[in-house]
Amino acid sequence: MSSRFLESYHFSYGLLLALLAAFAWAEHTILVGDEPLEFFGQEQSFDELERPVAAHIRDEIMRQTNETIARLGLKTKRATTYLSHMPLVINSAVSFTDYYMFLITNYVDRNSATPNQIRDYKCGTRSYDLSSGYNHQGIDMAIWPFYWKRTANNNSKVVAAAAGTIVSKDDGHFDRECAMNNNAPNYVAVRHGDGNVAYYYHLKSGTVTTKSVGSTVAAGELLGYPGSSGSSTGPHLHFELQNSVGQVLDPYASDCNAGGVPSEGYWAASAQAQGYRPGYILAMRIRTTPPDAPYQCYALEDDSDVTSFGYSNQNFYFVVYIAQAEATDTLTLTIRRPNGSIRNQVTLNFGQYYAASWWYWNWSFDTSSDPRGTYSVSFALATGNNWTKNFVRN
Repeated sequence: MSSRFLESYHFSYGLLLALLAAFAWAEHTILVGDEPLEFFGQEQSFDELERPVAAHIRDEIMRQTNETIARLGLKTKRATTYLSHMPLVINSAVSFTDYYMFLITNYVDRNSATPNQIRDYKCGTRSYDLSSGYNHQGIDMAIWPFYWKRTANNNSKVVAAAAGTIVSKDDGHFDRECAMNNNAPNYVAVRHGDGNVAYYYHLKSGTVTTKSVGSTVAAGELLGYPGSSGSSTGPHLHFELQNSVGQVLDPYASDCNAGGVPSEGYWAASAQAQGYRPGYILAMRIRTTPPDAPYQCYALEDDSDVTSFGYSNQNFYFVVYIAQAEATDTLTLTIRRPNGSIRNQVTLNFGQYYAASWWYWNWSFDTSSDPRGTYSVSFALATGNNWTKNFVRN
């Protein structure tokens, strides 16, 4: 029910955010004209400790769900209910100045064989299974970067992917879990008109909708805020879709069917397009110190951003956070002087797939040649995604 986070340098698909393993530093120097421009990367690995919701908890959730459906006499329509909204979205009611804040780390495992026999809807391996016979049954959407701080600030929210009736929910469970466990998650279950039920797991305590079981919700309506409740090691949403008899459905349309997972697509076109999205930038920072590296259990990250500097030759750092960079992708850093001319430029070849990664470059003004004024730094991916930030030398 969770995903494996490989944080600060790259995420690896697998099991969510299971904690601390090893660190590895990499330092590279690339000559730009006569001046070296250094970039750094740090890798933090995590053990694969994911466990699905404990069987007795899942059984109770399903019992409550089925009992409510029977009690309310909910009818099933023949027409398919399509999911018009991604269930995790930016909360526009809270100030947010970055570009994006989450990524899909795991899809439904469509191959029923285990272990290590994984197939997602693209015939790829962006999912996981367990030797116990468990296949990942939903879509994991991880908050990143600055996951704990953004969760504390409610920068994102969980909304109904489609209209329906609340058939089960729970709240009040601890929401800062950092290790796998058998604890219950905060969640909401919504039954759609076609009889399918959507489950929204790992919500933040005290934020689950106050609407009672049996109430209806509209597509896009607020259901709660993401957290790390239940068997989870970091803030994320696990979105799971089941049919009326409890069979797991893959929301993504696919011709890659192994293990009998129904292949009919349920996402509307805009949501379908979010899967396997080409590499994109989530955030940029200019800092006077290197970015925070190690993942710490519920430590609010330092996401400071400095855009004005004195005239002294002070070192600072250009930092970029990227999702889903392919092995063939490149990242180009360009620094421009106040007159628009290029001061430095360097291109990084990724060389391998990174589900999520952060990179930083150490840089400083040349007191003898760099004029005062407004400079710019831009990061551009080969996918066409690029962002620019201005900074001032006073």
